[in-house]
Amino acid sequence: MNSTSLRTLPFVKKTFAFSQIRSITSRRVTPLDLTNKVVLITGASSGIGAACAWQFAEEGCHLILIGRRDDRLKLLKKDIIASYPKVDVHTVAMSVTDLEKVAALPKSLPGKFHDVDILLNNAGLALGVTPADQNDVAAAKTVLDTNVLGTIALSSAFLPGMKERGSGHLINMGSIAVSSYVIMFYDGALLTYCSPQQTGTLCLLERLHL
Repeated sequence: MNSTSLRTLPFVKKTFAFSQIRSITSRRVTPLDLTNKVVLITGASSGIGAACAWQFAEEGCHLILIGRRDDRLKLLKKDIIASYPKVDVHTVAMSVTDLEKVAALPKSLPGKFHDVDILLNNAGLALGVTPADQNDVAAAKTVLDTNVLGTIALSSAFLPGMKERGSGHLINMGSIAVSSYVIMFYDGALLTYCSPQQTGTLCLLERLHL
């Protein structure tokens, strides 16, 4: 599937009502004009992140696309600009696990992209479920560094600017794994698994006060 076809995915408009974002100061959903808003999307080189980029471009937003695969980011940028010439796109090839680069990102962005209006923490991965005695610690660290610390680092980097300006939106992508768990039996022992990624993200949101 190429990047252009991503904008036709049926779940995009059903799942993401981008023209109606919940206000951070009210429970009421109000229509917003997103024209010329600056949107930063992590994990943007493919999948849901790329689909979100297309949807925000359709709304007239300018995009900061972050991902590890520079070639895919550049191709996505080219395709979006070809379809929406008035949309400006800036790409950054990096991993959200590089905390120093994440911390330096706000000041390194070009002037037009400096004030991020919407931060979409989408980058994440899953490396499988194994019984407790077979856990791969290195794999677990990779998941936590990407899914939890990456989200916290990006939020810490850009939320102060939103708070100072008195406006902004934070969107953290996750899965239904946070509300469910896997039950396994191994050698007579009952083992359970839940998603540390989603649990960590929920804890961040519960403690977030702007």
